[in-house]
Amino acid sequence: MQKLFKIFIFLYLTITSAYGASLSLDDKTEPIFYLRNSTGENLNELFYNLGGDGSTPEAAITLYVPLSLGTGTQDFAYYTADSGGLSPNLADETSELGGLYLQDVDSLAYTNEELYVALKDNDNSNPAFRIVTQIPSSQVEAPFVSFADICSTSELNCAGITDSIASIKDSVELVLFFMPNDTDYSSNEEVEIPDAVGRAIYFKLVISAAATDIRTRATLNIIGTYAGDQTAVIEYTGDHGGNGAYISRMALYVQSGGGVVTRNINDIRIVEDQSNEGNVKVTNLTNNTTYSSAISYLDHFGYVGPGSVSNADLATQTGNYQLKPIEKLLSQNQCYLVTAGFQRDHYVLNYFRVIRDEYLMKTTLGAAFVDFYYSSAPFFVETILNNKALASMVKRYSFSMYFILQNILFIIGCMTIITLLTFRRELTYAVQSFNRR
Repeated sequence: MQKLFKIFIFLYLTITSAYGASLSLDDKTEPIFYLRNSTGENLNELFYNLGGDGSTPEAAITLYVPLSLGTGTQDFAYYTADSGGLSPNLADETSELGGLYLQDVDSLAYTNEELYVALKDNDNSNPAFRIVTQIPSSQVEAPFVSFADICSTSELNCAGITDSIASIKDSVELVLFFMPNDTDYSSNEEVEIPDAVGRAIYFKLVISAAATDIRTRATLNIIGTYAGDQTAVIEYTGDHGGNGAYISRMALYVQSGGGVVTRNINDIRIVEDQSNEGNVKVTNLTNNTTYSSAISYLDHFGYVGPGSVSNADLATQTGNYQLKPIEKLLSQNQCYLVTAGFQRDHYVLNYFRVIRDEYLMKTTLGAAFVDFYYSSAPFFVETILNNKALASMVKRYSFSMYFILQNILFIIGCMTIITLLTFRRELTYAVQSFNRR
């Protein structure tokens, strides 16, 4: 028993000492990197790609960093606004208050050491890590690096960054590392990064001011808005316009009361979608309330498009739509099973209504089918509404029927050709026999 206890104590000390001896993020699966604006406020969390744990250059954490050119263009192209509703106050290369702020860096094992920041630009003709700044002891677990510090080394030419995709800097390495207290590095000094495990954490910076490209080259069109029970769906088609490598999300703006959507609203949501066609689901809405929305492609740097840079013309916008309880939708549509499956207005519903009114109701057999449907379908509605699997199955069958009816002539033609090809020998023999007679 004592032997087992000793083994347990040994393993515990080994694990805790290894943890304490590493410079790491408090939560590697959800690190928090904030962008600070020109007034020193935390603007939003940066888009990042973890890639690794940051322990080596090969496992660097990629941060996508927007940089202002000081002209205001980037501010008006940014997806969110400050409390004044006009500008997020993005920082430029000279800003001492704007920059990168990291939360929850674990540095418990290095309380008596100094934390430095160094930078290397691999596009430089003679790249080397150079000191950017030293982090004060009071900020070691929540370090901040300003753009003025980042752009002050001879490594990085921030002035070469323009409002163009071609100028995106994607070869910048930033590293935070600990050194003994008696170390005395000066700004811009070339240094060797300690290779001991846990003494450094690496980041890859991708820096851009390219707001114009996404806003002038991308296109986005809303082709339908369907309101439902506390939910609406916005269908769209679009084109990244050559920005696909830096787009992975969309910005969704939801405005209660309807009308033209402006940036200075509180309900701005990030949607993990970036395709050239699809739909955006708007949830957590209030029934019997009118809304309007806008959607924009959102690149990794936080710039949105398409649309002009004016405050009013934010992005492609919907008209007003009003949320309706499912009971109201059912009473209006009278297409019970399909409505219960989609739980909102939908173009498939509209199509089936046309089939009902223009074809079925004009024949005796069709009218009888409609009467049977309306007499039996309501009994199954509640079951479908309370069962997601059944609702999904109804939607799939509805889409299948919609496709078949839309392409019925093409399907019949294909089946006829296949039948003729399959039985051509029998047909040829039958024709020859007939001719002999």
